[in-house]
Amino acid sequence: MSKYKNILIAIDGSEMSDAVMEAAKEIIHEDSNVYVETIVDYPGTLGAINEDAIIESDYEKAEKDLAEIIARHPDLKLLVKSFVAEVQVGNPHKMLAREIPDELGIDVIVIGKTTKTSLMDKIFIGSTAKAIVADARCDVIVVKTM
Repeated sequence: MSKYKNILIAIDGSEMSDAVMEAAKEIIHEDSNVYVETIVDYPGTLGAINEDAIIESDYEKAEKDLAEIIARHPDLKLLVKSFVAEVQVGNPHKMLAREIPDELGIDVIVIGKTTKTSLMDKIFIGSTAKAIVADARCDVIVVKTM
């Protein structure tokens, strides 16, 4: 049995999300509490004052993407003690590395990192995963794909 009881699965609606869900299945068990989170970033996390700058369509798209991903993995809900999937708005790094894990007593975070080939992609893509690995107080499993 896995040592992890409270598992945070962080997905963003990308193709990587399915790989992250599959990887999480390797560590879940019947006593697991699983939280699948999608965080919609908004200008307020980058210093803007007005939270109303959130584009409603981004949130709706995130909800739709999350529902589709959950529908592709119906067995996940059946394998665990409790299952919660939600979209939240905020700073993905802060929320996934500290706020949500602290609030829920998370033991492990499962997150994806897409491996890109260009220098610009290497600089800018995967920064959230890298920051979460650096700042999380719990274990982090990073799922990579080429």
